[in-house]
Amino acid sequence: MTVLMIYLIFLLGVGIIDFRKVQDFNDYVLAGRRQKLAIVTVSLMASMIGSGSTIGLADKAFSKGFPAIWFLAVGGIGLILQAWLLSEKVRASRAVTLPDLAQQTMGPQTRFLVALIIVVTWIGIIAAQFIATGKILTALTGVDSRGILALAAVIIVVYSFLGGQASILKTDFLQFAILAAAVLFTALFLYTAKPVDVRAISFQLTNDVYTSRDLLYYLTIVMGSYFICPMMFSRLLTAKTPQTARRSSLIAGFGVLVFAFLIVLIGLWAQNRGVDPGKSGVLGYIFLNELPRAGGLILILGVLSAVISTTDTCLVMTASIIEHDLLSRQSTASESDMNRTRALVLLLGSLGYLTALWGNWDIIGLLLEAFEFYTAGIVPALFVALMVIRKKRLAPKWSFAAVLTGGFFGLLPKIAPVVDGLGQLIPGFWAKSLPMVGMGLSLVLAMIAVQQGIPVKRSAA
Repeated sequence: MTVLMIYLIFLLGVGIIDFRKVQDFNDYVLAGRRQKLAIVTVSLMASMIGSGSTIGLADKAFSKGFPAIWFLAVGGIGLILQAWLLSEKVRASRAVTLPDLAQQTMGPQTRFLVALIIVVTWIGIIAAQFIATGKILTALTGVDSRGILALAAVIIVVYSFLGGQASILKTDFLQFAILAAAVLFTALFLYTAKPVDVRAISFQLTNDVYTSRDLLYYLTIVMGSYFICPMMFSRLLTAKTPQTARRSSLIAGFGVLVFAFLIVLIGLWAQNRGVDPGKSGVLGYIFLNELPRAGGLILILGVLSAVISTTDTCLVMTASIIEHDLLSRQSTASESDMNRTRALVLLLGSLGYLTALWGNWDIIGLLLEAFEFYTAGIVPALFVALMVIRKKRLAPKWSFAAVLTGGFFGLLPKIAPVVDGLGQLIPGFWAKSLPMVGMGLSLVLAMIAVQQGIPVKRSAA
């Protein structure tokens, strides 16, 4: 508990130091657009690897085997594709947020719709991070303590409130270093001090509980959410140059693949040892029963670091989109914009904390439901828009139709069970396929938007 308190107070101290340095909205959200390769790269990985990629991934590997790796591995692949196709274009756009980028390429009405989809989606993702924080603190203290969760939530939210993106980028470096050390140590210790028969471990990419159809789902819905992601783009927009953004995406993508493999190895160790993780989950069980005291402390602090580094990014990014794209919708960078964004960070943090108190949620299940709505609605249309950004601006009406259609099909599996008669018309098989259908329809409409679009006028040299 002492180490935990020191760690949380340190985060609060960083926020206090940066509080006076942040002058306006752009400083608070973009950290001056002057970040170097190492900072942006590590921050990309720290932001991507959160509750689902640690607690959730280890539990899924325990129950489903090696194919669980796809939940995070597709994120690494998405970042590599992003480096190849998009990263330089995103940074060169000089946008402030992802919806701001949507306005540049698809028009103001689409910007509002994109912002609305992101906010609804990321409220669920913020809730997942607070739920994970509760699980970690329960494992650390041995009791289901709402008081400790409240204290941690207050510090996480206040530290994000004070320093914004500048504080987050600084602490991401330390947090990811702790996480990387924790995961590497845990995997090495378990497989050397308490080895299992590696020959009994199956490294198949699909199996009876994770089929080829599941793999297709992950390669479209989940990978799409990382390939074009407001959190990842918020990192790219802080990079010093477009080239820095591209190299950061590439290095981070390969780093995420390595991390995914290590976490899955830990879950497979628990599976082959035949342990019963219980309510603590795989990582909680290992912390409480298998690691030496110092190693266990590093593991739990590492996982907590992963969750915090994702939570603070989610809070600031979502608050900035509400302020910049839903409320003010202007290109100012005033102190009042920053103060409203800070107030929104407090509001979103409070909602996330209250959600975490409601019950024992399935973290990955919650994340997947959020990803379906976001990916189907936004990813195909914005991908097409970014690929032609130097030549055309998409026709606004067709762009809006593409985002609306995709979002509707992504949301339909969630609203069907609560609408009389609709749930029976959409069986489980089709419910999981509907977001992918939405992506296809959105892509077709986006291509029509290109054909009907407006050529970009090039200025004379």
